[in-house]
Formats: sequence, C-alpha cells, structure tokens
Amino acid sequence: MNSLNQCLTFLQRLEELKLIERANMVLGGTRQENSAEHSWHVATMALILAPELAEDLDLFKVIAMLLIHDIVEIEAGDTFIHSKDVMSQKAREEKALENLFNLLPEDQGNYLKELWHECENLETKEARFAKALDHFQPIMNYHQVGKIYTDRAPVSID
Repeated sequence: MNSLNQCLTFLQRLEELKLIERANMVLGGTRQENSAEHSWHVATMALILAPELAEDLDLFKVIAMLLIHDIVEIEAGDTFIHSKDVMSQKAREEKALENLFNLLPEDQGNYLKELWHECENLETKEARFAKALDHFQPIMNYHQVGKIYTDRAPVSID
C-alpha cells in the first residue's frame, strides 16, 4: 500500500472517534459528548487560552497532542476515571496505539506515537498544558450541564 493510501485508511478510521461516547453531556444536556467533539473542543481551547495562560509554548505541538490523544479510544474505548476498567486502561491504549498509528507510513506513525507518549507522560510543558486542558474541558462542561454518566447511568448535581 502506498503512503497516500495508508494516510487515507488512517483518516477513515478516525471517523470512528465520533462513535465513542464520553461520560460528559453536551451543552443543553441532550446527549453524551463523543470523543471527536471532545478532541475538537479541547484543541480549540488551546488555541484560545494559550495566549492568556501559557507563554513560550509550541502551540502547534499542543494542538497536535490534543487532536491525537484520544485516537486510541477507537479501539480501547473511553475510560471514565472512576470506572473499574481504569486498571487495564494503559495496556488497552498501548495496543490500540500500535494498531492505529501503524496504519500510517512508518515515519508519521512513529512521530505520532512519540507525541502521544510525550503527552501521556507529561514530559514537556506542552504536554502538561495539553493535559491540563484535557482535564479542564469536562469540568467546564459539567459546570454548564450538571450531568455526567457513570457506567451509562445519569448522575445529576440537582
């Protein structure tokens, strides 16, 4: 398979991110947020908030981290922090990382795997900023909506 076909195959798999339901509700509380919406929202947050909150960051790197950090959920699923599945999360994500990023040409796949690990391991100021935004976004949504799903049962702050 040539490299363009590899890229297109990978991009087609990304569509599956829209099918991964997260614990958060969207604004209005009508449905759960999906992982693609989360990735878009948190990457946009970085673009808007970085000038206000973080100096001397490689903003492209932060946005790239935020756009790829949840891709593993296509195969590993979204793991709610208080879920019983949290113990197996790392192993499931590592396997998914290899399966998904190996669809790309080797140099691109390796670059994105390294970027994903940098973000997960909080190795740089960019990774720490990205992870802080990743953790803040659900809190911001929760504050606006007042509901999360734990094991798919709604919990309300009302």
